[in-house]
Amino acid sequence: MGGDRRGDLVRHLSEQELDRLLDEADDPKIIKRLTFVKRLYKGATYEEAADDVGKSASTGSRWARRWNDGGFGQLTPNFGGGRPPKLGDEEQKRLLELLREVGVVHRDRPFAPRVPIRDASRGGEPGS
Repeated sequence: MGGDRRGDLVRHLSEQELDRLLDEADDPKIIKRLTFVKRLYKGATYEEAADDVGKSASTGSRWARRWNDGGFGQLTPNFGGGRPPKLGDEEQKRLLELLREVGVVHRDRPFAPRVPIRDASRGGEPGS
């Protein structure tokens, strides 16, 4: 079974190097992934090591495959950053200014509306 896999992990680093990376890491995601690899170094299965860091067996298999493919560099999270905003920086500032002028947005809490929001699912009346 896939969760009972042992011994097919590439040892890109010594245990001492892995411990050093763990000591220096400050990102919780990196710490979890390195702890997962350390557990594999100690003989845990993918499923056991993933469970130890609160992840699924499939995530553990994916992390092990990425580790084998390129070591630490492949194990670090690689987020694409998401979709770029439709409005540029100046346009966003101008929109906030306009919303403040009409009283929809308060200066100290830009994301808290100052007027009741109409709920279309309840007939469109404020507070209903």
